[in-house]
Amino acid sequence: MLFRSLFDERVRVVFASINAYSSPGIAAVFKSVGINSLALPAANEEDLKIGRGNSSCKECLPLQLTAGSFIQYLRYKRPKNEITVFFYPTADGPCRFGQYQDFMHDLIGKQTFRNVTFLSTSSKDGYGGFGNKLTSLIWNSVIISDIFEDIYHAMIVNAKYPEKALEKLQKIWGQVLKGIEGGKNTFY
Repeated sequence: MLFRSLFDERVRVVFASINAYSSPGIAAVFKSVGINSLALPAANEEDLKIGRGNSSCKECLPLQLTAGSFIQYLRYKRPKNEITVFFYPTADGPCRFGQYQDFMHDLIGKQTFRNVTFLSTSSKDGYGGFGNKLTSLIWNSVIISDIFEDIYHAMIVNAKYPEKALEKLQKIWGQVLKGIEGGKNTFY
């Protein structure tokens, strides 16, 4: 097996959609340090169908959604010759979340996709050895993303013209992402 650096130009780290802000924010942090990354859009009904069709349907909904969106990406959107690294954090404890990565590894093997692997981090391994700076940047991005998510929901309910307000919010969010990608994240 040939190992490649996350900084290799053929490698892309792909993030499942957490929400409209968190996944793009984390992907922007990875880009800021020179790692090619992509945040997948929110899963749709087709992703759910594919996820359910490739699981026993006893799994929780987030696993089915991420499985479907990853398969859709690999089948239809992945550039030729890309080495895809799916970012799949893991955890211990009673939640089945710790089993996602194992399930996905088996599923990808059964689908016979090539050049696919996983980046699974946890607190046990210091989040993959990312180091304090990158971990802090990711953490800050998640906090900023949560704030934008709160603003989004407040605008839906409180804005006099919600469509215009949300359009402005998305424009500002785009500027924040460009700043993070360009290494202008000064929160650390």
